[in-house]
Amino acid sequence: MKKFNIVILQRVIPSYRESLFNEISKLSRINLKVLYGEDIPNTKIKSNFSNNVQFKSLKHKSSSIYFLNFLFIWHHGLLRSLINCKPDLIIAEGESNIFSYLKAYIYKIFFKETKLIHWSYGGLPESRKNYFKKFLKIVKFMPFMPL
Repeated sequence: MKKFNIVILQRVIPSYRESLFNEISKLSRINLKVLYGEDIPNTKIKSNFSNNVQFKSLKHKSSSIYFLNFLFIWHHGLLRSLINCKPDLIIAEGESNIFSYLKAYIYKIFFKETKLIHWSYGGLPESRKNYFKKFLKIVKFMPFMPL
């Protein structure tokens, strides 16, 4: 029986996600890989999962920049990693990781059979007053229009 390849894109892997990813990786028909980036200096954005994980992961070199009070993170080589993983499904972290989502969408343009889920649990509290962040939310959902 063919395994279903799932790739999850995260800025970093916090400890509270470890058990979720471990449980998904235990499913017999799932081949899970989590692609994530380096800790972001001078922020609380850091990976802190244990060494006893059961899921496969790949850490990417990361760059970050603040623009209009919004942190943008770039995971180097992410598109190449997606091509190598050949996912059937990509689950991309939402508003906080917009560049990874856009790379996943670019991948989906060329590999139309791949499904893409934008994983978001609402907005970040500070984004309610920031019009630039509201604009980003609108733009990131535009790609869901049919190609």
